[in-house]
Amino acid sequence: MARRYAHILNAVRVGPQSDLYQAQPLAFEAMRQARDASTDLTVHFYGACFPEDRDILPDYFAPTRDLERSVLDCGTFCSPRKLPLLVDVLQRLNDFPPSDYVIFTNADIIPLPFFYKAIDAWIEMGLDAMVINRRTVPDGKYGVQDLPRIFAEVGQPHLGWDCFVFPWAMLPRLLLGRGCLGAPRIGLIFMANLIHHATRFHEWTNVHLTAHVGDAGQWKQSPCLDYREHNTLEFLEVLRGLIPGGDLAAWQGPLGDFCRTLYRTRYAGLKDLMDRLFPTPPDGV
Repeated sequence: MARRYAHILNAVRVGPQSDLYQAQPLAFEAMRQARDASTDLTVHFYGACFPEDRDILPDYFAPTRDLERSVLDCGTFCSPRKLPLLVDVLQRLNDFPPSDYVIFTNADIIPLPFFYKAIDAWIEMGLDAMVINRRTVPDGKYGVQDLPRIFAEVGQPHLGWDCFVFPWAMLPRLLLGRGCLGAPRIGLIFMANLIHHATRFHEWTNVHLTAHVGDAGQWKQSPCLDYREHNTLEFLEVLRGLIPGGDLAAWQGPLGDFCRTLYRTRYAGLKDLMDRLFPTPPDGV
């Protein structure tokens, strides 16, 4: 029996000044083409939006119930942005018939035509959760007619996490706090959950399966720093909930290994987080 996949994203209406203005239509159409190339699988598309964004969804997406909360309900920020909470997006799936696996991607991630087939093959091999890191293709002006050219670009590997695959049965166990999409470090919250709950997890760091146009990194700009701090605090709180006893410095197992690897390989970019997570350098570092 063909596996059933629920692919969900958060779509948003934006103006031409946003990277998403070009990227979202590319992602939507690439998803459709990848599903059309996977007739042996069952793939459903779901879009979770605020009411004012609903009409951005193509007709081949099933809209979820409107999102209601945003990060603005969780604190005060210097530059107010109505960013949704990851937990609210994923919980909207509970209104639909269950699938076997959930796929979440950022709205600017362009899947290649064999995207769903590759995921299904890896699950057949025994993986039950995975993160697929994108490749960055050269910036430029693209329309949906240019997707074959985007697919052909090998691009450069990227360290960020923006595509997550996990069993539907894992949904009620995810501890996501109030982490918000559209801001740095939400991927850490998602990644930690998959590592903790999966039986066999893998991070694909250098595969040609998803693309992203350019690497402008608008979220790195200074108005986003308080949103980064929000997600940082939520990540630390999530870790305390996932780790028995909440001892963040001494725990073992895959999640502890992940955080120690972050310390060893990404300390420069995560210094403010790592210094709070590990007041003294962890063993083996």
